[in-house]
Amino acid sequence: MSVRYQPLDTDMYANEIRGNTISYGPRSFNIDVSRFFFCMHKIFPSRSIVVGYLSGILFTVGWWLFFDALIYSKYNKLEVQIGIWDWIPGLLSTLALIIINLINQEALRGEDDYGDEYMPNAKLCAFIGVSIALAALGSSLTIFIMEYVIPQLQGPVKFCGGEIVLQNVLIFISAMIFWFGRNSEENDDYL
Repeated sequence: MSVRYQPLDTDMYANEIRGNTISYGPRSFNIDVSRFFFCMHKIFPSRSIVVGYLSGILFTVGWWLFFDALIYSKYNKLEVQIGIWDWIPGLLSTLALIIINLINQEALRGEDDYGDEYMPNAKLCAFIGVSIALAALGSSLTIFIMEYVIPQLQGPVKFCGGEIVLQNVLIFISAMIFWFGRNSEENDDYL
């Protein structure tokens, strides 16, 4: 048995004329509220979508900071110019992000379609990816200390060196957020 509901009238205080009498006051009406809640789960995006956007934003901001420092040092003729060695940590961080996110957590545990034969290779690949990411972080800190801190440079020059470190920190955080957020065990089909 289907129940039909009256359409929602926007003017609740409209006058009703019944026969020869005029009725003043609010009319009663029925609204099926449940039909408005069937799409509530579609309002908020799933966690994997949020994680993807967040890690992409962090990755982009990291590279944007590096290019900002590169252009600023080039056109303002600073004492220390950003050279090829300053590119290496960012490129290594990007390579590490790719390597880390190629691995699925089920492959690390040997579950689902991945058997035990894939588990050692997946662990080795994860180790290499995280090692490259940490090496990139360490090399960006080394470059910052050796080129910008020890010579006691001040002002915008030191800021350009700090942007190289910040670039690698943001790319590392982006890689970890994307890997852990995308591969967590919690099922978010209900979102």
